Amino acid sequence: MRNDLKDEPISVPSLTIDDVEGVSPNGDFELRNRKKSRFSNGFILSMLLFLFIVYSVGMSILFWVFKQSTDEVRNQLNQTTSSTTQVTEANLVRWQALAKQIADQQATTKTSLEGIRDQNKQLIGLLNKLQTEQKTTAKQQSEQNDRLVKLERQLQSFTQYDEQIKRLTTELDKLKQSQTTITTIASDVKALQDKKLPQAVQSVQDDLLLLRSQLDASANNDSKQQLAKLEKQIQSLQSQVDTLRQQLSNRSLY
Repeated sequence: MRNDLKDEPISVPSLTIDDVEGVSPNGDFELRNRKKSRFSNGFILSMLLFLFIVYSVGMSILFWVFKQSTDEVRNQLNQTTSSTTQVTEANLVRWQALAKQIADQQATTKTSLEGIRDQNKQLIGLLNKLQTEQKTTAKQQSEQNDRLVKLERQLQSFTQYDEQIKRLTTELDKLKQSQTTITTIASDVKALQDKKLPQAVQSVQDDLLLLRSQLDASANNDSKQQLAKLEKQIQSLQSQVDTLRQQLSNRSLY
């Protein structure tokens, strides 16, 4: 705007003395009007110039204020960016350290897990071995129990055999006693044949009573054949005694 005002020419009418002198009273009025118009034009120009200056100063002040605020904002942004960068770098360092720590922990954990897995495999192997040993031990115990049962049965059979042997030994002793009794009876019969009748009969009766008591005692034995033989022997002896008694009674009658 200032350049435009400088370049634009101002037309001011020039008055000479001749013109002034030849002016009429109406011309004074026109002159006054012209002076007023000049004054008003100058005032307007001055006001415009003043406004332009005020506008320029205001714009300069606004520009300076805007620049200051912009610089301040820029400084704050730079500071914020710097602090943010520092924080970001610090956080990045922390994150890197944390990532490294996590990686180390993962590696350690992986190693520990592998160790635990190996230990689990070893434990599983030991458990399988123990189960196998337990099965083997259980089988051996079962076999030993079977052997013990067989041995107990054999021992029972041996005990039964021992008892049978004892019974047979007792029966043999009784048979020997019976043989002794039979021998005595035979001698008594022989004595009867030699006519020693009273003593022989008494001896035979005593032997018969003794033999009957022995037979009654041996009646509880399990050997049926021996009992049958003894009964036959007793019957034969009884028949012989009866025969001898009959003979003795017949002789006493004569």
